[in-house]
Amino acid sequence: EALRLLGLDEVWWLVSPGNPLKAATRDMAPYEARLASAGRRAFARGDMPGAIGLLSRAADLLPKRDPTRVQLLPEIGEVLTQTGAWREAELVLKEAIDAARTLGDSRSEALAVIRLTWLGLHTRRFADNIDALPEVATAISTFEELGDDGGLAEALTLTDEAFDIIEELAGLLGGAVGCSRVVTSAGWRPHTDQVG
Repeated sequence: EALRLLGLDEVWWLVSPGNPLKAATRDMAPYEARLASAGRRAFARGDMPGAIGLLSRAADLLPKRDPTRVQLLPEIGEVLTQTGAWREAELVLKEAIDAARTLGDSRSEALAVIRLTWLGLHTRRFADNIDALPEVATAISTFEELGDDGGLAEALTLTDEAFDIIEELAGLLGGAVGCSRVVTSAGWRPHTDQVG
């Protein structure tokens, strides 16, 4: 009856510390960590509404500059992007970048930059897609220093996406792709594409 009255599809019960029905609550992870974990599992199975609800609730329970909250923001931005809520994703990712810089969390900052850059490439935020590459290069450097293969793979994907869009446009216009030495030195394009 409650499901119908409240317009819900599902109801989830979470055991929280201090629950008299659960004897050994001292060994449980903090409530926010359990919400975040459930949100990640929801995302992995494609339950975007569940993922955004759980991850957002976990972040809302933490102080603004809490390191755990800052690490959640790029994940929330990714989920919002996947659901098509690009404006909200942009706001969350900008907050993540600012908070991560304040805390010195280079990994969270790089993830947020990469995800915000992806949005920028798809919403034409950059005057030219090449303009996105310095941000991507910085993130790639960060991920390499940290040994973060997942972040590195995500960043490298953007270099391909940026050039895919440029090549498509060049093809439509009957043109060719050219780039600067910085781009060829980074290994994103062959040296034969270098102009000047």
